[in-house]
Amino acid sequence: MQAILPSSKANSVAMGMVEIVGDLEQIEPLVSPYFSKSCIGYFYRIEKESKPDKDGRTTYHTIHFEQNIGDFNILDETGFVKVIGADLEFYDKEADRYEGGTIRHSEGYLLQDDYMMLMGYASSDEGKTIIQKEGKNVFIIANPYSIENYNKGIPLLNSFLITLFITTLLILFILLN
Repeated sequence: MQAILPSSKANSVAMGMVEIVGDLEQIEPLVSPYFSKSCIGYFYRIEKESKPDKDGRTTYHTIHFEQNIGDFNILDETGFVKVIGADLEFYDKEADRYEGGTIRHSEGYLLQDDYMMLMGYASSDEGKTIIQKEGKNVFIIANPYSIENYNKGIPLLNSFLITLFITTLLILFILLN
């Protein structure tokens, strides 16, 4: 969906599904549960070590996960739009981790001034535009550079796999004849 949805500017967001890229502005800070970091939103994961796999690698399974995202603004050069953070999904690298014994604690954050890409449903609340979760529509925030790299990498990977498949078929055809 991100590939076909044009980016909007904060001062001209149309109602309906939108994509907007900008800096995050905290409205009311949250405090993360384990590392007590002030943030706009966080995820917190507790994982327990599993028995090593057949190759001797240690794996972990999640025993607790929570995510909390407050309301915030997303700003670009034209202005800002308020985002209602409830039900927002975010994907970002883990920022902090603590491992002790067989348990590890991980947190990731949305922070003041993070440059992010947001996709959600724009609507009006008392004459002001807000972006929020609406029905089954996508409501996600991610680093735009990660999305850009993904969008560039997938076509390259697909092209490589097709070329490999065709080359393998040609080699098999030559060997069998």
